[in-house]
Amino acid sequence: MTLNFTPQYYPTSRDFAVITASAADIAAIETTFAADFTDAPVTPPTGADLVWSPTNAQSSLLDLIGSAGASLQVENEEMSDGPVVYALCAAAARGVDVRVAMTDRGSYSRQFGQLQDAGVSLALYPASAPLYIHAKVVLADYGTGGARVFIGSENFSRASLTRNRELGLILSDPAILDPVSATLGADFAGGQPYGSRR
Repeated sequence: MTLNFTPQYYPTSRDFAVITASAADIAAIETTFAADFTDAPVTPPTGADLVWSPTNAQSSLLDLIGSAGASLQVENEEMSDGPVVYALCAAAARGVDVRVAMTDRGSYSRQFGQLQDAGVSLALYPASAPLYIHAKVVLADYGTGGARVFIGSENFSRASLTRNRELGLILSDPAILDPVSATLGADFAGGQPYGSRR
């Protein structure tokens, strides 16, 4: 899930969560939790579709972004990881329709400029807006046979991707893809285009 267990933010933050019944995922999560709980060394198993930090998160996200051939819909709270920014720019440069919706906290103007210059469409919400984008989602090639979505706790930051214990998954279930795409589309439409702010 992308949300924290902090109820005060539930009414105002955009977040997503997935409940999985995958036996492989559950076993992998239990194994990792048990090791983390006792501070034992562990390389988290990937189960059926898990994305773990600090082991495979960055590579999994870069692979997902790099695999997109038609579109990418993205929401994230942070945008400081250079390899992810570069991958989004590269996707736009090869003709992928890349759309990013974020809350603008004033921290990522350099990255926003890089993304815009590469052809990425940015929709930003001011920090004072009623909706705060806390979600961490990448939806690739929605509407095609290869559509997949990442949902997890990983921000696009070096700490989140390469140092913290974080968890997400990559799925292709239309029952998840459809509402996620609709929500991301509405959020993007509700933001202010970055170009109009410069």
